[in-house]
Amino acid sequence: MSQFTGTLADVRVRRALSMAIDRAGIAKTLFYGTADPLYSVAGPGFWQTSPAKAVYSAAYQKLVQAPDVTAARTLVQQAGADGKQFSIGYAADSPTQAQLAEVLQQAGTPSASR
Repeated sequence: MSQFTGTLADVRVRRALSMAIDRAGIAKTLFYGTADPLYSVAGPGFWQTSPAKAVYSAAYQKLVQAPDVTAARTLVQQAGADGKQFSIGYAADSPTQAQLAEVLQQAGTPSASR
């Protein structure tokens, strides 16, 4: 059962948001290349000492994607969510986290890649 309501209740909208985020760009610019792009809650560095590292790594690689704003827009249109708004809370306790929150906000705006 989904915990989402409103616009985010539709999995296509959540998928579109994920597709619009340039994770590699975030890792390169906000974290000066010192971070790995994250495609799940726990990235590859989390498994370094696990005996199942190869299994986790292979599964994680299936999640890796380049941003695709055009496909994201198509999903939003299919969901009937064009022009609809939603809110996501994000803790911004440091300047870098505040910048990241701004980048994520921009990823969800129609003018982000025009």
